[in-house]
Amino acid sequence: MILFLAALAFADPTVDALEDELVRNVTKLQLEDSSHPYFLSYQLLEEDEISITASLGSVVREWRSPSRVLGVGVRVGDPEVDSSHFGSRWDNHGFDSRRLGIEASPAEIRRAGWLLADAQYKTAVENLSGKLASRRGRTDMKRAPDFAPTEGVQFEAPARTLPSSDNLTQICRELSAIFLKHPDIGWSETSCSASAGRKVILDSSDTRVSMPTRNATVHAAGSIRAEDGTYAWDGAGWIVGAVDDLPGLEVMKAATEEAAQRLEAWAAAPVLEDEYAGPVLFTGDAAVALFAQLLLPALSGTPEMDELGFSGDVEPGKDPLRLKRRILPLGYRVVDDPLANPALPSSFTHDDAGAEAQRVEVIEDGLVRNLLMSHIPNKDVGETNGHARGGIGEELTGQPSNVTVTPDREVSWKKLVKQGLALAATYELDHILLVRSLKDEELEGEGLPGFFSMIIMGGGDEESDLMAPLDVVRLYKDGREERVRGLEVGGADLRTLRDIVAAGAENTKIFYYSTGDGYGDESVPVTVTAPDVLIGEMVFVPREGTSPEAPRLQSPLQAGN
Repeated sequence: MILFLAALAFADPTVDALEDELVRNVTKLQLEDSSHPYFLSYQLLEEDEISITASLGSVVREWRSPSRVLGVGVRVGDPEVDSSHFGSRWDNHGFDSRRLGIEASPAEIRRAGWLLADAQYKTAVENLSGKLASRRGRTDMKRAPDFAPTEGVQFEAPARTLPSSDNLTQICRELSAIFLKHPDIGWSETSCSASAGRKVILDSSDTRVSMPTRNATVHAAGSIRAEDGTYAWDGAGWIVGAVDDLPGLEVMKAATEEAAQRLEAWAAAPVLEDEYAGPVLFTGDAAVALFAQLLLPALSGTPEMDELGFSGDVEPGKDPLRLKRRILPLGYRVVDDPLANPALPSSFTHDDAGAEAQRVEVIEDGLVRNLLMSHIPNKDVGETNGHARGGIGEELTGQPSNVTVTPDREVSWKKLVKQGLALAATYELDHILLVRSLKDEELEGEGLPGFFSMIIMGGGDEESDLMAPLDVVRLYKDGREERVRGLEVGGADLRTLRDIVAAGAENTKIFYYSTGDGYGDESVPVTVTAPDVLIGEMVFVPREGTSPEAPRLQSPLQAGN
């Protein structure tokens, strides 16, 4: 196949060089007894980056540097069955990336593209051979086509530029100093970062897209150890499109102070001793996290890869949800719209494959009506809807962007609590559990010795898809609250959401969301808007686990030391 690019394609020496190399590889790259790649793509990410880390009022490290990364995706075979989506999860499967020299010339970048394409073409040929062999004689390996080609897209928007880092450094330093007033918090760290530039996408379907990139993140976090040896992590964070979009410094300082106080309150709270089974009310960040952890993974329409084990056995990947399946109560609606608000860091006009972004009504009246799609089809949805997301040089999957969950009706906080207490009475309980936040998997284990940082990570029952609660109280009829800790979720999955009995005011949170199973997959910003919800029944059990010993001496920041 030879590319015939549209006349409106923009001129750029670096992009032109990569494009020439793409044409050469598609038309001439071939091993004996094997076909040319039927599809090939390049992704080029060029950004200026700032990263600052501070602790207890002092900057620990700070750097600013340009960055250039080139990725490639090579598919051998045909759209029905190709070399992708098969093999060990640690293999490249025809997709890879490499960092480029900051001052690399167009010729040097073209050379890097040649080396990447050559290596991944050979991997793809071998992968296709193994994939075809694994499917011979197996009826359980029948899958949807591997790829759904589309017409090429041409689009250009100017790259973003990164401002001075002085303001970000001040933010990082001052937020980290908050923890000086809280000596019981043993570990704390504030990280601030920003990036801006462009992403270029080229492929053999005549796609030539150049779109701006920008992002700014601030996260202040700490951990505390209770007297029984258990740990908790909490923090305050912001993800925005640019540094100027961050809230005022005093707002961020107040939120960081609140996080520190939550940790101290957690450490002083009594431990849950008995199992709790009954209604649970999720509010604020916890309500968003409930939907993010249980619902969002189900919205991806990308089938799992057929995984090759160490023994050579192949485990067929699971298919995504089928359409017309109920996963939410009657009347609930879920929409994902990457175009909803251009100021959000989770918004985009074109996805990471260059396809035009689309608004998708995923759930209507509680039933799955559509899924979020890349160019990898499934049994029900056969084409992309502009939701391909992932890292440079990764196989892109259908992922969320700006998700809004809308209930059939919204009730007041007073009615939510009243209904919850009425349900609790049927369980012979005089209270309900009110959850305000869940543990953050990204923070779990920070600041601990390596062994314990690994075994503490997770924070939830291994049979649960939901992280354990962090800020949780018993809420009584008279409005009294009693904080408790040491809870784990006794099993929760997508089906838990069908037991929502009432919904209240909406909450919005932006966070980083992993596009895969955690083995090198990219985390992308996602915005979720979801209501407070009352779950009719959930089970929480006392936590079991191992914790490291406390330091032999108290912190020198504590009184009397």
